[in-house]
Amino acid sequence: MAHLVDQVTGDKQSYKISDKIKKYTLKDVGFTETNNGNFVFDRPIGDSPYDANFRLKISISKDFDKLRMSVTDMSGLTNIDISKLKDSEQMVELYQYILDDFVNREILEKN
Repeated sequence: MAHLVDQVTGDKQSYKISDKIKKYTLKDVGFTETNNGNFVFDRPIGDSPYDANFRLKISISKDFDKLRMSVTDMSGLTNIDISKLKDSEQMVELYQYILDDFVNREILEKN
């Protein structure tokens, strides 16, 4: 099963969809299923969702063969390079925590 590999702009680590991925695991960690069956994770990155300046967006196709990842501004329209954020150590740490959790739950694999 071929998987599309993706990475967030500014992150040196790339990820791919795990061969052990399960639909119910996606729902357990906060992915929502779209009308056409794809899965989307869209969460603010910050101490509080009300004070967050960035969003982590991950899309996985219903057949588990396509992956898209990005960090955007709060509008979701502009991709952001996480390595160039000013005073962003805490934001990058939260981003890494979320992705490490997805790796531990066998949703993603480091490539």
